[in-house]
Amino acid sequence: MAMLEFCSEFVYLNRAPISFADRPYLPAIYAARRNLILRCSRQTEKTTFLANTILYEATNRPGTRILFVSPRTEQARVFAHTRLSPSLLESPVIRRSLLGRSARKPPIANMTFKNGSQVFLRAAYRSADAARGLSADLLLVDEFQDIAPGDLPVLQETLSHAKNGRTILTGTPKLCDNHLEAIFTQSTANEWTVACPGCSKLVIFDERCLGPRETICPHCQTPVDPRAGHWTARNPDAVWGDGFWISHLMVPWVHYASGGSFSTFRGGAARGHPPSSHHH
Repeated sequence: MAMLEFCSEFVYLNRAPISFADRPYLPAIYAARRNLILRCSRQTEKTTFLANTILYEATNRPGTRILFVSPRTEQARVFAHTRLSPSLLESPVIRRSLLGRSARKPPIANMTFKNGSQVFLRAAYRSADAARGLSADLLLVDEFQDIAPGDLPVLQETLSHAKNGRTILTGTPKLCDNHLEAIFTQSTANEWTVACPGCSKLVIFDERCLGPRETICPHCQTPVDPRAGHWTARNPDAVWGDGFWISHLMVPWVHYASGGSFSTFRGGAARGHPPSSHHH
């Protein structure tokens, strides 16, 4: 079963089945099977994606070993307590598959499940030493822009014995020159684009699309609907893996009427501030 289908069927969030409504940009991301990098504005569900990835891989690949790395220990704990554990405990089928009939919560730093799958949570702000000695099949790095430069090769050594080791990086670029941006340019660097209904030019959702009341074509000012978009690869022949750029203008919970400001992060520069809208 494909990952998006699995999550739609079995993952619960806030005690209800998770919804991916009005997110046409997600299927390609959830279907990616190579190395993956997500270059995101704040509050665009990247952490939910990481939790869903862990639940999918741990459930469907018995015996798999997953390493989740964040810059700081507190960030790893928050991820475990507010994202991963609630979805694990509230999703009936996944809970039975991974925990059996046990009512005990697995230890946060080292989770071992009924089917032999394991999840390790570590921090690597100044160095990757906490991950040394671990062996993993899947490496997830959140807030990659805050991981010490040069630590990724050390973290990827945990994949050295994996048959098909894979790396997933997520983060929000704070500056134009950073290691998240550097790896994004090595990926397929997919951008969400819409053909303008007025002039037919392709529109990429960056700060030029901020109209007074809605998103507009920067060429002719015709309103454009982000839901009509599709992914366009800047580097379709990239060897490193797949990359996707998600901005606030694409997500369904940020609206002009709400008074929220927007971050587009085109070229790695942050504009505006994250909205206060609640979402996954």
